Amino acid sequence: MRRRWLRMILVVGFIAAAAGAGYALWQLETRANNERAALAAFETHADAASRSLADLRAGLQAYVADGQQVDFWAPRVAAALDAYRASAGSLQRLASAAAPALTPAEDLAPLDTRTRELVDGDQTLAASDLVFADGLEMVRTASGRVDEALRARRAAAAVAQAVIVRQERIVAAGALAAALLVILLLLPAGGSSAGAPADTRAAHTPVPDDGATSELDAALGAALDARISDTLGPAAPDLRAAADLCSNLSRLSDASTLPGLLERTSGLLGAKGLIVWLADQAGTLHPSTGHGYPAETLSRLGVLHRDDDNATATAYRTASMQTVRSERDRAGALVVPLVAVGGCVGVMAVEMEHGRERREDVRAVARIVAAQLATLIPAAPAARGADEPTARAESG
Repeated sequence: MRRRWLRMILVVGFIAAAAGAGYALWQLETRANNERAALAAFETHADAASRSLADLRAGLQAYVADGQQVDFWAPRVAAALDAYRASAGSLQRLASAAAPALTPAEDLAPLDTRTRELVDGDQTLAASDLVFADGLEMVRTASGRVDEALRARRAAAAVAQAVIVRQERIVAAGALAAALLVILLLLPAGGSSAGAPADTRAAHTPVPDDGATSELDAALGAALDARISDTLGPAAPDLRAAADLCSNLSRLSDASTLPGLLERTSGLLGAKGLIVWLADQAGTLHPSTGHGYPAETLSRLGVLHRDDDNATATAYRTASMQTVRSERDRAGALVVPLVAVGGCVGVMAVEMEHGRERREDVRAVARIVAAQLATLIPAAPAARGADEPTARAESG
């Protein structure tokens, strides 16, 4: 994706999504902390209720024990009942829906009252039967319900924590997926490395300049051309240098001097680099030589077939110059056919920036140099497959 505004929308959208995911995770973690705090509070109240019931049981047994005074134990039993009443009320408020009902303190208070009455009436045996039969059974039942409520609350807390953890994983996975999607969308199209020729990057999205430019594009092009002098410096290529270059090409006798001439061609056109593609007898284009790219880059380009859907193959197939428009973060290209007497023998692909490929003076000089360069290349007998090798006018 190369449009800056789309990239900005993606980045802003990802930041918003990341902020939303962070807020969702914070809420989930807050819920988890609240759940842990509620469970800890329930356990504290359950422990207090169990201790109160233990104190109540000890006080009831002391009523009927030899040598013990009722007046001493009565306040302690009353305090144990009050403590149990408070703890049981807190447990009922914090208990889960599945927790059993706790034994009310009001059900245990009559046991204390009846036991003291029997002891005060010297009916110690009847008081003992009441304490060790009905009394201890009631206290044991109350203590068991407290334990059941604690187990139910722990089970509910475990389920709630599992749900929260699952939701946190879903949110984190969604944020990670969004991050990977944004990274993939922000990667340069085609995955080409820096230094690769512009026509290679545009191999699957050719933009031939066929004269069918919309009025909006024409207006934008005019505005761009008006600012070219501020961006590119000199208003036009040096025609004297172009004439000298063509003269040197016409007198070329040693292939070892061709790289230097291609370097001068690149400088004359204000290009980042250029590649000369030559056609074989089957009409297949091979990168022959170039300037501005490492040798390994040329070796990785491979071959192009005349029917391929890209600007280089189109220029060779139609014997007409093709244009790949540059953008703010992507270079453009001029692809000029090398047309000899026997037909189109190859193309010269020139990589340019800042809209320079759209300047008429640059395009004209590129055609002149390509025409002179074509005279140095013998035509392949079976490579004359251009649709209109010499008569078709240059497009764009």
